[in-house]
Amino acid sequence: MTICLQAEDDSPGYIARIVEFFETADQEPYFKAQWFYRAEDIVIYKENAHFIDKGRVLSGIQDDNPLKCIVSKVIW
Repeated sequence: MTICLQAEDDSPGYIARIVEFFETADQEPYFKAQWFYRAEDIVIYKENAHFIDKGRVLSGIQDDNPLKCIVSKVIW
């Protein structure tokens, strides 16, 4: 499932694929996310982002996040 996650500032939300759901030792609901990046998210391309396709690129980067940061499901 692909989801939109809450951004820390006024930027567009982040997009990730849920790899797995789990609970912490404190029984907090979490999920492992695999991240998609926009051209402007990639530092090397930031100043040239307007030249890059507006699509997102799935990365190999994964990390754990609290379930409450999910904003919505993304429908492609």
